[in-house]
Amino acid sequence: MIDGGAQGRVSLSRQDFALVAKAVIDRFSFRAAEAHRLAIVRELLATTAELNRTLTTHTHRALVHCQGSHGVGDIKADTDALFDALNAYATSVRNTADSYRALASFRDNNSTMESHAAISAR
Repeated sequence: MIDGGAQGRVSLSRQDFALVAKAVIDRFSFRAAEAHRLAIVRELLATTAELNRTLTTHTHRALVHCQGSHGVGDIKADTDALFDALNAYATSVRNTADSYRALASFRDNNSTMESHAAISAR
């Protein structure tokens, strides 16, 4: 969740992370549901890679600056980029959890249909 104030905040829940873990390892028999699961997980992983990149850049430059050397990097810009990446990551985690919750609910509510589809596919 993001605080709308000037001091923006980013928060994540353990429950969302648990759902994301399930989304990563789960598989769906219905092609459309599986394609959607893959799309949301790939989007999350792309956001994760960007967060990793900005965190690495920020950490490296912060280490240079905190040890007395004034590096050429703009730590203020790096800090803003890191916050933006954290915000995008948190949003992606929540979106992935919400999408997975909906997909799993559909599957659970239609398990008879899914079983029939799996048998028919044989």
